[in-house]
Amino acid sequence: DHEKGAVTLIEAVIVFPIMFIIVFIMMMAGNAYYQQARVERAVVETTLNASARCADPLLGYVIEHESVPTGTNSVEIYPYRYLFPGQMNNIRGRMESELIDRINSMKSIAFKGMEPRDVSVSMKLKWYVIASFIETDCSFRVELPIRMLFSNNNIAFRYEIHLTEPIGDAANLIRNTSMVVDFVERSEYGKRLAETGAKIQEKTKFLR
Repeated sequence: DHEKGAVTLIEAVIVFPIMFIIVFIMMMAGNAYYQQARVERAVVETTLNASARCADPLLGYVIEHESVPTGTNSVEIYPYRYLFPGQMNNIRGRMESELIDRINSMKSIAFKGMEPRDVSVSMKLKWYVIASFIETDCSFRVELPIRMLFSNNNIAFRYEIHLTEPIGDAANLIRNTSMVVDFVERSEYGKRLAETGAKIQEKTKFLR
């Protein structure tokens, strides 16, 4: 009995610390995964918000004031943003800064010092007239409060997130296209073009 008790005690002394270390590491890895999920959610939400605001710049005012604007003073409208994409870059820049601030303000939940570090965010506007996109790239690392043997640096997980979100506003694109067509038709160049087209149609009647 004394020998069995001694063996059991030795087994407990060996197994319990190992199990404790394994559980501790699993908890830290779970916290690192949770931080990744938080950052990924922030990237998705901010990118979707940037896409929606590029499609409808008034959305920012409605979200901030919880009401529809009664006038156009100090309100972003950007009616020709598809012709002048620099206006959408203003929105993109603000949303990029908002995402950086949001990630940098995240705190560790379970273990101190496991907040996202070395955060790098790049939000780009891909403008192709007919189709436009917001591309967001985010990289960061989460450092665990443990070190490998013979190492001066803590173990760290590095993450990279990439997201592409289309900017959909077909109605606005059609309106802008119609505006360009109307402008061309009313200009002297448009009139000459219409006259030339009429002459071509007149001379090609026999082909119909």
